[in-house]
Amino acid sequence: MSKEVNDSGFSHIPRAQGARLINKDGSSNVTKEGLSFIQRFSMFHFLISMKWIPFVFTLFIGFVILNVVFAIIYLIVGIDGIGGVENLEVISDFMKAFYFSTQALTTVGFGQLHPITDFISIVAAVESFIGLLAFAMATGLLYGRFSRPKAKLIFSDNVLYAPFKEGNALMLRLANSKESQIIDVTADVFFTYIDTKGDEPQRRYFNLPLEISKINILATSWTLVHPLDEDSPIAHFTKDDYEKSDAEILIQIQGFDVTYNQMVNTRTSFKANEMVWNAKFKRIFGSASNGEPMINLGELSTYEKV
Repeated sequence: MSKEVNDSGFSHIPRAQGARLINKDGSSNVTKEGLSFIQRFSMFHFLISMKWIPFVFTLFIGFVILNVVFAIIYLIVGIDGIGGVENLEVISDFMKAFYFSTQALTTVGFGQLHPITDFISIVAAVESFIGLLAFAMATGLLYGRFSRPKAKLIFSDNVLYAPFKEGNALMLRLANSKESQIIDVTADVFFTYIDTKGDEPQRRYFNLPLEISKINILATSWTLVHPLDEDSPIAHFTKDDYEKSDAEILIQIQGFDVTYNQMVNTRTSFKANEMVWNAKFKRIFGSASNGEPMINLGELSTYEKV
């Protein structure tokens, strides 16, 4: 019989009905309060974990803001100290200062614009130094984003309540969407629900034993199977039980990525409304036209009723 898990990392106090413990993307659905924004905020984590388009946009906005600040400084000092500025075919003095700032910040120096007074030279030197630091930080962030190991695993959209041997089982399917090789892959599946039998409702956690919990290499797809037998803590659960008890199935996958030479992991979860009853996954593994093994990842979530 599977034992109850008391060190899940989550509280036993029930949350609002329908609230996830783990989001679909694997992040913890926890709101942290009691500390100031400065105490909670990490610039590195913010920039390294955001999506690519917002990341590039953030770098661009930072580049523009720096140049605007120094353009204003050049205007205050006097752009007469910038040689060649009178030859720029732009309307405003601000744009002339802005263009000179972009050259100083990036240390490009096209040759036409150059400082001719001490004050402009000092400001340009400071800006060049800040530019070197800024681009070094941006390079580090780019390297960190590219080199950060991440398991690109995809999961089926649903958990299936499916026939298995002489009884039934819970099944879900996953696969590696990239060409990288992940070896020594292990899976842990947890089940949590709100128990209302006691004096106060309490969220309980159980580890769900799998038919196979470890594979040597994730080359095709992997169907996780939890047999609903006498060892299952949820063998007696009905469809209504899953919905009324705010049940959630937590999945954690861990393996060794040969490309990065590091351990990678990913998580996801499924709620009661993401369960399909009396169904089985369709076969997605076959042979290509040249006879080589082929797997259709676009059909990973397809199933048929039984």
